[in-house]
Amino acid sequence: MKKFQIKNSPVQTRAQEARIDALALKIRQYLQAGSEQLDGDVLAQLKAARERALDRQKKEQDVLVLAQAPVYQGTDILTISPSWWKKGLGWILPALILFFALFGANQWQEAQRIDELAEIDALILSDDLPLYAHLDPGFVAKLQSGE
Repeated sequence: MKKFQIKNSPVQTRAQEARIDALALKIRQYLQAGSEQLDGDVLAQLKAARERALDRQKKEQDVLVLAQAPVYQGTDILTISPSWWKKGLGWILPALILFFALFGANQWQEAQRIDELAEIDALILSDDLPLYAHLDPGFVAKLQSGE
């Protein structure tokens, strides 16, 4: 079952704020009435606890102010935010890896091809037949036919 959320109108918001203020006033009155019945030791302890809480809150506010100090970025490459690297240059590392992988594969295939040609050259040069015999199409056909 879906619940539809209807935006509050300014009139509804003001009415809600008025109800919250009335509730806060009632709570304050009950606390005030209850505090009048407490003895002096309990009131002293509550006052001390309140002062400690206010001091702690003040220290936390000071830390928050320091943490919210503005940070200015220059145009230096080292000051660029990490999100910019992810959005703008996030494709460079995979592209470089792909480039070097393809380059390495090409170099390996070229080295294999050179080794095969060197082996063929070594066989031709170590053979007893003269070099021009291998260039003769009739001789090559005769070797292939097995005669």
